[in-house]
Amino acid sequence: MARRDPLLPNAGIVARREYRDRVRSPLFLASTLVLMGVALMVTISTTRADSHLSGALKSQNLSAPTPDLLRHTAMMGYHDAFLVGALLILIPLGLSFLINDKQVERELETHALNRQAATELAALEA
Repeated sequence: MARRDPLLPNAGIVARREYRDRVRSPLFLASTLVLMGVALMVTISTTRADSHLSGALKSQNLSAPTPDLLRHTAMMGYHDAFLVGALLILIPLGLSFLINDKQVERELETHALNRQAATELAALEA
């Protein structure tokens, strides 16, 4: 059994509430996905730019990159990241065609009825 902390006796209760109220919220989920996408784009852009740079240095037999070559390879890395981002947008777009509107409507009605029954039950108990 875990030992009670005399300084923070309600820390577990607060942590559970914070997780339930904030971490599972739609806004938190959306911001996490956006930040993950930004991190992915930055990673792809930098790694692809380095890859283009090393390939250009080898093909042109250069020991050090010129400013124009650096600019060009950075732009190519950005283009690769943009292409991957566009492809990642196509995935949920394609999945959206698999949504069955009738089934969603039934589920929403069931959810609304369950919520209404729970509210009425709570009112009766009070």
